[in-house]
Amino acid sequence: MKNPDDHKYRQMIINDLEHSMLVEAGAGSGKTTSLVERMLALIANGKCTVDKMAAVTFTRKAAAELSGRFQMALEKTAGDEKDKQRRSNCKHALSNLELLFSGTIHSFCARLLRERPIEAGIDPDFKELEEDENFILIEKCWPEYLEGLYMEDAPILEKITAIDLNPAALINTYKAILEHPEVDVVRKELERPDFIREKRALRDYLNQAIKTLPEIIPKKGWDDLQSALRDANLRCRYLDLDKDVDF
Repeated sequence: MKNPDDHKYRQMIINDLEHSMLVEAGAGSGKTTSLVERMLALIANGKCTVDKMAAVTFTRKAAAELSGRFQMALEKTAGDEKDKQRRSNCKHALSNLELLFSGTIHSFCARLLRERPIEAGIDPDFKELEEDENFILIEKCWPEYLEGLYMEDAPILEKITAIDLNPAALINTYKAILEHPEVDVVRKELERPDFIREKRALRDYLNQAIKTLPEIIPKKGWDDLQSALRDANLRCRYLDLDKDVDF
């Protein structure tokens, strides 16, 4: 059974052409169909011409589909519509369909910027990136940036390697920042923690714990705690606990 409220709102999309609307709906609910019907109603009723119309989508594929369906709707109305003026409006739109903007938000913004490059302070010959191109650029920029740091022998590299962190491993952090530009990243340099007390406690604990271990391997082998103590004691003998990374 059809939802009466849903039908009412769908009719508003087509018939209420004097007000702007925000429509939220799930995938497959008919948003594109309703959008095409509203675009057709605007043209047929003389509320808008194709050169003043913009249909913005998320992907180029969706834009192409929208344009195709809109053209088919215009052709059908131009052939079947009995009202002379509505039919004429649709025919005029068909003959000027190349003036319709139907594309991604990237290309829409690029069009606006190209109309006013001086005011925007950009090169009018710039090229906008589509989503797939943007992903390629993201993957390319990080290694190039790291290469530049190594060539400059940037001081930040010494700080990163001092904590045993591979700069290349930060790529996921880099991507996360790019994917969520609305999130403010807190950048604050903190003082180095003082581990003197912890290092002393570790040495004292191991010195006492090691004395409790059997001198020979038990019949059932070393249990998990005994293995952990032996491993920690071995590390303390061969690593420098005064280095934060080793600690």
